[in-house]
Amino acid sequence: WLSAARPQFIFHVPVTMLFPDLREAYAAKIRKPMDLTTVECTLLAGNRYTSPEDLIEDVALTFSNAIRFNKDGRDIGDPLSCAYFDASVHLLRFARWLSLELLSAHVEKSDQVDECSADGLPPVSWKLTTGNRARAQSEQQEIVLKE
Repeated sequence: WLSAARPQFIFHVPVTMLFPDLREAYAAKIRKPMDLTTVECTLLAGNRYTSPEDLIEDVALTFSNAIRFNKDGRDIGDPLSCAYFDASVHLLRFARWLSLELLSAHVEKSDQVDECSADGLPPVSWKLTTGNRARAQSEQQEIVLKE
């Protein structure tokens, strides 16, 4: 899912590249823009990500930025904002679970669990712990069983 070969998807390129008219509004809300192609290029360039958590932070930032930017539009019922917001929440949860599964060699034995925000959104960053892994597995099971 991290591939510059398919930049037609919203999270694969900078928002302002796909939506130039949003440049000012996006810059006003988002301090550090991130997209999956930038993550991939940074990873392939080497030496920038000093730990698995550094990589995870940038992947999570891609989706948490979309949540932050689209929240106001979602709150007033804008269909496009609702779609991007909901997709971003789902992808942030999935990225959390996937990172904890695929990077299991880096997961430390700890009961630490990074909690959801007060409004029920998934954590925008997390530690690689067995507590977080168990929580993410439980969340994914709930999602699958609901569908």
